[in-house]
Amino acid sequence: MRRRVTAGVGAACIAAAVAVTGVAGYNGLFGNSRVHVVAAGPQIVLERSATSMAGSSALIGNGSIRHLRFTNLADEGFPSYDIFVRPDGTALVGKVGEDLHETSGYLTHEQLTGLSPDPDQLRTQMLNLSQQLRLGYPGEAPERALYRLAPKLITDPDVTPAVKAGTYRVLAGLNLEAIRARDLGIGTDRIGRVGFVLEFTFEEGYVDRMVIDSGTGALLSTDTINREGAVVSGEIYDFAEMLDQMPPAHR
Repeated sequence: MRRRVTAGVGAACIAAAVAVTGVAGYNGLFGNSRVHVVAAGPQIVLERSATSMAGSSALIGNGSIRHLRFTNLADEGFPSYDIFVRPDGTALVGKVGEDLHETSGYLTHEQLTGLSPDPDQLRTQMLNLSQQLRLGYPGEAPERALYRLAPKLITDPDVTPAVKAGTYRVLAGLNLEAIRARDLGIGTDRIGRVGFVLEFTFEEGYVDRMVIDSGTGALLSTDTINREGAVVSGEIYDFAEMLDQMPPAHR
């Protein structure tokens, strides 16, 4: 069975927000659609996403191979890629429909199953993992490395909903004022999927954004925007599942 990462903002959720605080307009991250939105605050959105994720089903397929499909916003033409990760962290990677190539360096099954859902313990574990994956840089605040690691955990089909919820709570526990976190309300990602939009400014002039499905807590996309307003990196998370075996390398 497959658990697809799809958007679905419930009408009841929007109606409840409107009833409390009123409505504002928003044009979306990339599209022209206009959606009525309400900003509730980044910490509230992250905690709400954690609650939604914790209540989601853990059934994401059978097997030990992690299959993730994503669209890479850093590559010309925004191609989609397949990643098939073995329990030891080695993997086959390639553009959808094309040959796959061997690579390594992904989190192992052992690393993922050892993660705690408790946000305090998980923060420490995430900092250790971010060092192993070299997600941080000298002189950089640890919050940046935690943010870089969070999407890898939240979108991984081998990570339990409880740990994914804990990851959102780790983000909610950051100094959100220092990193200038903003809740932009309800918007869309590049392919029009609707969700909560959060913005973070870790470095002067560069803005990171994430779009989270308001119904399930699934992370729909992340991106980084430079000083000129152009998207310089990011991913759209199409779906994730567990498989019984690796696919052939040559299609």
